[in-house]
Amino acid sequence: MREQQEREERRRRDERKRASAKGARYAAQLREHRERADRAQAEARRAQQDVDRRWGFRLGPIDVKIG
Repeated sequence: MREQQEREERRRRDERKRASAKGARYAAQLREHRERADRAQAEARRAQQDVDRRWGFRLGPIDVKIG
């Protein structure tokens, strides 16, 4: 009886560990994605400023149609 309780408790503890590890992994992925998005946004901002300096005025968004 006691052995079964211990086994149940161990199983629950393992499940909690697994769930928290999964949450930590998910949080790390979100953080990585956010950092990547921030870098891309900063790069786009730098490119836009470069264009602004080169042309002396701001061009609107340019639609490129292919085909």
